[in-house]
Amino acid sequence: MAIKLPSHLHRSRSGVLHFRIAIPPDVRHHFGNKEIYRSLRTASVRQAAAYAQTLSITFKRVFNEIRQQSMSDSEKPPKSPLIDQAKFSELMRLTQQKHKFLDQIEELENQLTKSEQQRLRDRTQHTRELNLVALAKGDAPSVPSKSKSIQ
Repeated sequence: MAIKLPSHLHRSRSGVLHFRIAIPPDVRHHFGNKEIYRSLRTASVRQAAAYAQTLSITFKRVFNEIRQQSMSDSEKPPKSPLIDQAKFSELMRLTQQKHKFLDQIEELENQLTKSEQQRLRDRTQHTRELNLVALAKGDAPSVPSKSKSIQ
């Protein structure tokens, strides 16, 4: 069974995810195409979904701005594209950097959690060993810690 991808995502044969959005007919003359189709340069659905959501919101805002501009202007709309390829590429690069940074933060948080769990296991093991030594000597075992052991 195929997994359904989030809106505006398409997976190429190589596994890389692409952003795709159809340009509404009333604003197509500004773009020169019927759709916008760009590589998101990732195979991660989670990352691509975040990129696609950002791009989708941006393009819908641009479409609405074009419509408002056309309604306020009585002259013929300009033939030149409103979306500059360099600005689009810069937006993609900044969005990817932002998501990589957020992924790094999440990974560091996971590592921190793992190290805290290991310290708790070590402390629990140490307490057990002290109790065994105390029992071997005939002393009363130490009071167990309040924290439960993670196994």
